[in-house]
Amino acid sequence: MRRAAFAVLGTAIGATLLIGAKLGTSTDDPGTQVALEEETGDASASPSPGGTAPAGKATAPPAKKPAAKPPAGGLKDGTFAGATANYDYGAIKVTITVAGGKVTDADATYPDEDPTSAGINENAIPKLRQQALAATSASKLNTVSGASLTSAAYKASLQSALDKAKA
Repeated sequence: MRRAAFAVLGTAIGATLLIGAKLGTSTDDPGTQVALEEETGDASASPSPGGTAPAGKATAPPAKKPAAKPPAGGLKDGTFAGATANYDYGAIKVTITVAGGKVTDADATYPDEDPTSAGINENAIPKLRQQALAATSASKLNTVSGASLTSAAYKASLQSALDKAKA
């Protein structure tokens, strides 16, 4: 009975974390503001920088910078720290390294003070890390058996880091 209660509670908390991570993405994020300003700046550019052309002469549209192709994986190169995801046993924070548009490393800080949590996390975090290296979205990560709360918190923090790395 206790396992069933924990399973239901873990599922509810995990779903809440994932939904909160998706709905909690604010447009006040500096990365989002930059993208919106760039789009607005391009859209408001005058088609004829010198004004109107003399009659009978056509003007060429202003030279536009060629659009930079996004990296193969769609992620910017660099190191990106996800938001800290709090759960019943502490907090997890995932930091990813992206090279060539792909996640090349994923490091996590997690609670290890409590022996039970330490045992669960020491088993679950490496498995989640392996999945993260192959994923482009945290939703593709499988929950580690026996570590549903750890998995949900890891996924939430990882998704935050991936969102920051999006090109």
